[in-house]
Amino acid sequence: MRVATWNVRHGRPRRGFASNRLLAEEVVGFDVDLLGIQEVDRRVLRSWFVDQPRLVAVADDSDAFEFAPARRFVMLTGEDGIALCVRGEMQRTRVLELPREKAAQRRVAIISDVTVGDEHTTVVTTHLHNDAVVAARQLDALLEAVDDEPSPRLLLGDLNLRPDDITATLAAARFALVEAGFTAPAWAPVQRVDHIAVDGLVAGDAAVPEVAVSDHRPIVVEVRPAS
Repeated sequence: MRVATWNVRHGRPRRGFASNRLLAEEVVGFDVDLLGIQEVDRRVLRSWFVDQPRLVAVADDSDAFEFAPARRFVMLTGEDGIALCVRGEMQRTRVLELPREKAAQRRVAIISDVTVGDEHTTVVTTHLHNDAVVAARQLDALLEAVDDEPSPRLLLGDLNLRPDDITATLAAARFALVEAGFTAPAWAPVQRVDHIAVDGLVAGDAAVPEVAVSDHRPIVVEVRPAS
């Protein structure tokens, strides 16, 4: 099963306006069964009022997808948030609101039982707060919320935390962090805040391909059941 996580930054390149065409072309090139995306827009002016979660799902040839809004743009309509796209079936999908400071932007996670071919996996995707202290609290809350979910489990997302910040926390929750290259900024990466973690799965070598849009590079990796 081929999986990826990507903060798409609403399809905006380093310079200039958002391009839904380039966003879709990049997704086609990943050719993944599961894709978790962050900072994705639905009917927002800056991305030309396009339903980007649906656009990405179509580009990925997904059978199902779920969008969870984190922020609503009251004056200009539309919302942005996260999405999970699946070539397969999604069952028992739920959206979890994560703890935050009163004035901080809302953050959410999508938790879904996913079937791809003959493989059944609990998939979690999220985008944590850009304040590391808040993000660490949100990660703790998320891991507690999925502790009873059946293995194998897969965590995808922009966690806004570096590997040294999360490896022990993930291990205590039975997740192993997948090794990958730097992801941000996309044009000259010097850090990795985007992550894939697995429980009951074995990951191959992860790729961090260059992309024409976003300030993050995606992580793409093959995973298989541990036994």
